Amino acid sequence: MSVTTSPLFIQTKSVFNGLCKEYFKKNINKIKTCKEFLEISKPEMFQILSNAVNNSPLKYNIKLEATYIIPNTDIKENRAFKTHARCLYKADDINYSLELDFLKIFQEKEEMEHKGSGFSLDSIDGIIMNVSLYKPLGGSSYIPLPEFIENKKATINVRNNDDECFKYSVLAKHVNSAHPERLTHYIGIQNMYDFSNLNFPTTLNDIKKFEKKNEVSVNVYSIKQGEPTYKNNVKKKISKKNFAESKFNKYIIYPLKVCDDELNDHHDLLLFDDGNGRQHYCCITNLTKLVGAQISRHGHTTLLCKRCFKSYWGISRWGVTAEQRLKNHKMNCNKNKPTVPLLPNPNTFLKFENWGHSQKHPF
Repeated sequence: MSVTTSPLFIQTKSVFNGLCKEYFKKNINKIKTCKEFLEISKPEMFQILSNAVNNSPLKYNIKLEATYIIPNTDIKENRAFKTHARCLYKADDINYSLELDFLKIFQEKEEMEHKGSGFSLDSIDGIIMNVSLYKPLGGSSYIPLPEFIENKKATINVRNNDDECFKYSVLAKHVNSAHPERLTHYIGIQNMYDFSNLNFPTTLNDIKKFEKKNEVSVNVYSIKQGEPTYKNNVKKKISKKNFAESKFNKYIIYPLKVCDDELNDHHDLLLFDDGNGRQHYCCITNLTKLVGAQISRHGHTTLLCKRCFKSYWGISRWGVTAEQRLKNHKMNCNKNKPTVPLLPNPNTFLKFENWGHSQKHPF
């Protein structure tokens, strides 16, 4: 980099077939202040990021390199002030992101200079910018659901041929016609919500923007392979119907994003993939029906905590209704991150044997 003679940004590294690139701009013009150098470099940085983000979401970080010297001596040190990796999407304001990065660099520079090391700025050497393309968690075009999930009739999987499956999954709640999976039902209702600030495919971070702009709440769940276990798996006799289902029940539903408070306009979505990296959203019309088989075998209608899948039904021995017990449960559960507790397989035991290790040492 020291032999660079260009006053512009040049690409110095490219790895993983161009997924990660490094750009460097040398301070050829000997600009003395960090603020001036960053402001002069900003249009070039904007152009690099703008060209890259048009192809894919990306992460980038900036590193300002400088040389510090102790006055009246020959003692010099190289210092670097850098930012954290920042995610950037096509709909984001690049100028605003760069301003935040510059503030971070100025703050780090001031903190270093106020530590009383005796060093002062001698020269600004240049800027390094690392840009990495990445594929965040988000939906795409139509993917068929696993047969076991499809047969539950608790979802609407719109057959879209673009990357806007999140949009159709949200709108599916308002389609009351037969065959709601057909794309023709959604042509006239696409303006019910404001999707203008979203990227497609839509990531989980984008969903938060959508919720705020449209005053809605959205929960997102996903699927992973595995078999559910139950407290009463050994005690209860499995019926022929449940036994037949259990041969296909190789999937567990678990939460990815659960809002703290459900608004009047609420949506439950399922995000799943085809095993090859492509992901897809679909609408959940009945979450209890979708996850019922993995939380109990009794077959009764239950009230479900959407954060941890704790279920309640009937009236307890103390006369407390399922609604009240669920309400009391949510007061504590909402403090925790979404999770699905999985019990160990039947007839598995944990036994403690090394009792001697639990005794205090005699010294």
